[in-house]
Amino acid sequence: MKYSSNIVLIMMINCIIILRLYCSISAYSEDPDCDAGMSNNNGLIVPNQEQDSEPEKDTEDDNSTSSSPPLPLCSPDFGSDFANNIQGAEGPSISPVEPRSPSLGNFNLGPVLGEGAFGKVFLAEHKNTKELCAIKALKKEEILKRGNLDSVFKEKEILQRVSSTEHPFLVSMHGTFQTESHLFCVMEYLPGGDMYEIVTSVELQEPEVMFYTACVVLGLEALHHLGIVHRDIKLENLLLDRDGYLKIVDFGLSKDRFGYSDRTNTMCGTKAYIAPEIFLKHGYGMAVDWWALGITTYIMLMCELPFNNEDPVELMQSIIYDNIELPDYLSEDVSAFIKDVSWPQQISIMCL
Repeated sequence: MKYSSNIVLIMMINCIIILRLYCSISAYSEDPDCDAGMSNNNGLIVPNQEQDSEPEKDTEDDNSTSSSPPLPLCSPDFGSDFANNIQGAEGPSISPVEPRSPSLGNFNLGPVLGEGAFGKVFLAEHKNTKELCAIKALKKEEILKRGNLDSVFKEKEILQRVSSTEHPFLVSMHGTFQTESHLFCVMEYLPGGDMYEIVTSVELQEPEVMFYTACVVLGLEALHHLGIVHRDIKLENLLLDRDGYLKIVDFGLSKDRFGYSDRTNTMCGTKAYIAPEIFLKHGYGMAVDWWALGITTYIMLMCELPFNNEDPVELMQSIIYDNIELPDYLSEDVSAFIKDVSWPQQISIMCL
């Protein structure tokens, strides 16, 4: 069905107005039910990786009683102890650490939600509060072997900053703790799945796509205001909460303390979503997130990639020099939105 240009524009504006109001209301909400979001598996997935062994559960008793106040989901930081224990260590050997309370023994672990390069993500229930959450279990030995200690702590730091805002369209981390063998991140649980699952199973209409896009727009605005560029916006990193709102997840490739006029040259991201200026290594800024959102919006509408080539060199050339082809049946405002967040970057690159 083709929607009138004015109708779609009004829908888009109304979505953003309503979602901004939702942000304001959520910021002051005292509802203790936090069953509304999760961080899915790590963005850099190794699909053929050998199965990691599940972390052993703590054998310590949970001393809380029904009359005691609920324990927090987890201690606020695993950083200092872990960093001190391995400072100057050679290889994967890690000194034992004192168990913290609360610990893994405070949770009932459920099924595996996803797997990443460093471990697994489990659905879990806090024994005392019965709150559902997603626990990311990262193997210390694997982190050290791959030399990714800095990136793990950087993502934790970014998640702490993001979580402090309690923004309704950004996933939150409740906290972290550790055992001798694993680091644990306790995340919100998002039961709605990711947008890749949605797009591959349901044909979305323009108003629905504009609603989801508006959620990401507000999430990116908040991130950029914090000085964070995400650098991996894609369908798999947009998850639905129980109410049908989108949240941006996975900050493994993000860069923080980054100003609107700052530039960086690190090559990272998911190839089909990477902006032209990243490939050209002339320096890029926060605009790469808007490019990726334009690609994501296109895929939600068309169920296919705008640039799709198995050869990585040809794919890169296509992203740099080719225009995004938009069908005539899309409304003018939807087409204009995709062009506005993508074509200006290509035009500026052509003039270099």
